[in-house]
Amino acid sequence: NIRIKLLGLPRGIKRTIVILTDACLVLASVWLAYFLRIGEFIHLTRWTDEHFPLMAVFFGLLILPLFSMFGMYKLAF
Repeated sequence: NIRIKLLGLPRGIKRTIVILTDACLVLASVWLAYFLRIGEFIHLTRWTDEHFPLMAVFFGLLILPLFSMFGMYKLAF
């Protein structure tokens, strides 16, 4: 069972998995926000003339340290 294998992993590995999942969710939420704002999906391979990569990096660098500062990763593991 995958749940038992995940629960058996060391604490650092589980925390890394959660941080990477949060980073992917931040990227997905910024992408979805852009879709809702402009009405069409931005292809992730064509970032040259959009502000999407800047905003995704900005929110990733803002949100992940905030989660860590408020102890969200210590609460789970």
